[in-house]
Amino acid sequence: MKKKLFFFAGSLFLISALILIFYSNHNKLERSIEAQRKAHAKIVENSPFKESLTWDKKKRKKEGLPPNRYFEQMWELTVNPTTGKLDDGELTLLREQLVADRLAGRNPGEDGNDWVERGPNDIGGRTRAILFDPNDASGNIVYAGGVSGGGSFQEWLW
Repeated sequence: MKKKLFFFAGSLFLISALILIFYSNHNKLERSIEAQRKAHAKIVENSPFKESLTWDKKKRKKEGLPPNRYFEQMWELTVNPTTGKLDDGELTLLREQLVADRLAGRNPGEDGNDWVERGPNDIGGRTRAILFDPNDASGNIVYAGGVSGGGSFQEWLW
């Protein structure tokens, strides 16, 4: 009986400690977000585009600015509230990483990922039907049917 009571008390203590830790971390996060919102509001209030955002198209054109206020508004929405600047460098690195990932990906027909055309005479464009070969024990053969040329099929060996 004492073991059950001790186990129940220990479990209750552990659960209450976890709830307390979660609640304190949640409050810290909310305070951090609220501080960032206030910092962002201050940056927008002191925006270098505050005056140019109120100009009409004629005045903007006269001053050499594009008639659309998109870029000024995007600056105000995407500025880092901590630094007060755009993080263009991080964005550029992310774009370069995405391009490198795309180039590293393999496409059907590349070396080591060959496919064999099974159609009458041309290679289809859009794939309208796809079927894994039920007779292939390895599960590496896929048939894909395209819409151009009247029923051409490609076979991918994965």
